[in-house]
Amino acid sequence: NERESQKLSALRDYLLPLLFNNQVEVC
Repeated sequence: NERESQKLSALRDYLLPLLFNNQVEVC
């Protein structure tokens, strides 16, 4: 499904920076 993959990539674009920010805060 193209819509599903779009949703997944959008979710990843949203979550990855969050994860990265959390890692930076912890360090």
